[in-house]
Amino acid sequence: MHAGIYISTCKIIHIDRKKDMKKIHYFLGLLCLLILPPAYGQENREVLFLGNSYTYVNDLPQTFKSLVQAMGKTLMVDSYAPGGYTFQGHSTDASAIAKIQSRNWDYVILQEQSQLPSFPPSQVSAEVFPYATKLDSIITAHDPCTETVFFMTWGRKNGDAGNCGSWPPVCTYTGMQEQLRKNYLQMGIDNSATVAPVGMAWYKVVLQSPAFDLWSADESHPSVYGTYLTACVFYATLFHESPEGCPYISTISAADAGFLQHIAAITVFDSLDQWAGPGDKAYAGFNPQINGLTVAFSNLSLNSTQWSWDFGDGITSTLQAPSHIYAGAGDYLVRLTAQNVCFEDTLIDTVRLVTVSIPGNNASENILRLSPNPCKESIVLYGDSESPSAITIMNTLGKIVVEIPEQNNFPVHIDLRSLPAGLYIVRIDNSRGTQTLSLIKSE
Repeated sequence: MHAGIYISTCKIIHIDRKKDMKKIHYFLGLLCLLILPPAYGQENREVLFLGNSYTYVNDLPQTFKSLVQAMGKTLMVDSYAPGGYTFQGHSTDASAIAKIQSRNWDYVILQEQSQLPSFPPSQVSAEVFPYATKLDSIITAHDPCTETVFFMTWGRKNGDAGNCGSWPPVCTYTGMQEQLRKNYLQMGIDNSATVAPVGMAWYKVVLQSPAFDLWSADESHPSVYGTYLTACVFYATLFHESPEGCPYISTISAADAGFLQHIAAITVFDSLDQWAGPGDKAYAGFNPQINGLTVAFSNLSLNSTQWSWDFGDGITSTLQAPSHIYAGAGDYLVRLTAQNVCFEDTLIDTVRLVTVSIPGNNASENILRLSPNPCKESIVLYGDSESPSAITIMNTLGKIVVEIPEQNNFPVHIDLRSLPAGLYIVRIDNSRGTQTLSLIKSE
């Protein structure tokens, strides 16, 4: 057993176990509502990469391993990546099959030839999908609890000029990327597998910082920046933690590494249900909805069939989405375990939201609301009584993105133009305690 402890204003305990054919993973969860600075514990993963030059250029497996080790974790990694290899080639290659069968891997990562998944539907259906399924079947036959992960690659910097005439969607980078996104997601759905959204992380960088060159001179293979971003996406995907703050920065600057770490985190966690939802791994996650001392827990867990709650005050529940009444104000360590046949994930988090009111106060006396919600550029916070002493907006990783000092009265106008689209948590503090509201920022 290996345990890691994360300490901030809350405590997260993250344990990873593997026993027989069941691989049991405890992780941070889909939504932490508090700030979690980097504090790394011991966790083990055994990962096999099967790909081609997109995997071996700049040695992605070793870059990934260095990043993982810098976060205080242990990674056993192996790879088989002959140049130009396809899923079809891997599916009949004795060396690839021997690698799959060499140990009970936690993850086997599959990377198709860079162009094939962007080709016309009939060609992808004939040359890609059947062999993705064949490889997944080989993986599952060896160990039913190994998770297949499809490595969504990136479009070429200026599109695929060689195939543009016969298939116009690949004439541009964005067109090629969309074809790759669509077909890798389909492979995840078809094979009950996870998708590592590497290509979409590249797309976010292109949108936010076009001068940031992720490609090498051939406009196809990754530069060291592209490989580092790819490794960060795999860290977030496989360990379910943000790589932000990782001290390993490869050969790039700390500022550039921090930017790529952030892009990887928001890409994975902003749409985790899309990338991981089709897979087999169970992921624990919850969101508390507060009404006085009553907390209704929304269950955000994925791929799970059983749930076990510990509310931090001696009371437990096995309901999927329970409500709980606390005896008094305070911070409570809430634990949710979500599981299925192969996997078990536990999120342990101090939920401050249960301190929203002081006993004796009527919650209806301080009703807070946001409008419009969803919003595009700004939002207004309305309240019925006491003005807030502080307003904090956090992303789904618990990172503060907006801080507003004490306000004298309602309403409070908040400028959100600097934030990318996504889901955010608005925390409002006053003498009564803390309340939170969900905020959706649209494009």
